[in-house]
Amino acid sequence: MNEQREERLVLAFEAIGIALRGIHDTLERQLAKQFPEPKEWREAAYSRILTEEERIREDQGASEEPIEEWLTLPEGEWIGRREREFLAGAQTAAPSEPDSSGAETAEGEAGTGGKSAPDYPDVQAG
Repeated sequence: MNEQREERLVLAFEAIGIALRGIHDTLERQLAKQFPEPKEWREAAYSRILTEEERIREDQGASEEPIEEWLTLPEGEWIGRREREFLAGAQTAAPSEPDSSGAETAEGEAGTGGKSAPDYPDVQAG
């Protein structure tokens, strides 16, 4: 063998080595994609699609709760903020004596109801 053939043989083996290295890298990436490292194990979450009958029952309010829970309202949940304020105002402003301008006023007697001078300074008594 001469020197020129030996050089060509060495270059051929180097090219084969580079090609095999590329094939090896490609196969490693392919296998890493196909068979990834296992992730941390966790419990499976089971779910299923409701049947039409189950959806209808759910829309109508069917549940596993006892009837007593359906019929009784929790304390304070059914009264809103404004209703509570109204009830608190009605309890504090309860009249202590009846209004004399109402039906209790005897016929022919002047009642104290209506517009009067203290309530409306522009109105003159008399």
